Amino acid sequence: MESTDSLILNQYRKLTTLGGKKDKPVYLVQHVVSRECFVEKHVHPCALPALNALSALPKSPGIPRIYTWAQSGDTIAVIEDYINGRDLETILANNGPLSPQAAAGITQKLCAVLTTLHNAPTPIIHRDIKPSNVMISSDHVVKLIDFDSARLFDPSVTGDTTKLGTEGFAPPEQFGFMQTDARSDIYALGVLLNVMLTGEMPGTRLAAAPFDRIVTKCIQMDPGARYTSADQLSGALTLAVRTLNFKNDPCRIHSTDWRSWLPPGFRSGHPAFMLLAIAIYGLLIALCSAMRLNRGAHIFFVLASLGVTVFFGNYRNIRDNLPLMQDPSPVRRIIGWFLWPVIFLCVTLCLSGLLSSLPL
Repeated sequence: MESTDSLILNQYRKLTTLGGKKDKPVYLVQHVVSRECFVEKHVHPCALPALNALSALPKSPGIPRIYTWAQSGDTIAVIEDYINGRDLETILANNGPLSPQAAAGITQKLCAVLTTLHNAPTPIIHRDIKPSNVMISSDHVVKLIDFDSARLFDPSVTGDTTKLGTEGFAPPEQFGFMQTDARSDIYALGVLLNVMLTGEMPGTRLAAAPFDRIVTKCIQMDPGARYTSADQLSGALTLAVRTLNFKNDPCRIHSTDWRSWLPPGFRSGHPAFMLLAIAIYGLLIALCSAMRLNRGAHIFFVLASLGVTVFFGNYRNIRDNLPLMQDPSPVRRIIGWFLWPVIFLCVTLCLSGLLSSLPL
């Protein structure tokens, strides 16, 4: 009688070898009934806990779905999604470094994948993020593959039982210094970002600004000095791309340009914006003149109008330079958007009271 494992594997017919090692080959297989294609790969039995955790995750576009696995000699045969596409290593070899926007976009999609893994009931650490383990499917979906080195994070353990990973992409703790955690994957993702931008490792050539700081923070020797989560790294990338777009946008005026001293609405030179600004400023002046207010209220109205213009118009980049307003954390940025108007309101009230008390 055939074993259950044999019955499982006999449902799939091998079509061709996709790669892998001699003792752990990777096959393209086809289900004998549905004719659907899958990947059959062989992993060490120590990967079973991570396989169980992966199969329990909700479906994610960036993580290949695991359908089943079975004992096959000294290894575990895993049946998972077949991805029609190219790996990042091939793309970089054929096309060279990516544009900053493309590299940041791929990294942010991988951050989303890592957030799913790291936020699992028992966090899953990939431990082998590198160009050959990132696939771009034919429908342009970024996928993280090859979980052979993955492990589950155990806060009660001080070090990894098995030392796996790729030299250059693996952080120091992955080679026995301490236990790997989410920050270990962030280290590898920082190296990957640098390779996508420059084609070289950070130690050979560091990415240009504004990504140099991000890569440097990711690859700190001390895990405590890195980004604490994939979400935090993704937020930093969003701000970096925004800064990059600001620098590259000819319609934006830099602080060294004389036009940056013009009031909001006139700095771009766009006729529609200037007409709208004239209408708004005219309305504010008309309201200030028409309202029958005492001296203190008039002063408050003028100061409040100036404050709104400066803050929401980001005059001379004042708003962007305020604490919290460019923080990588979305929560802290939202706090900044509520906190600073309140502070300005309080300052305006104090100033209007002080000025109205002065003799004419």
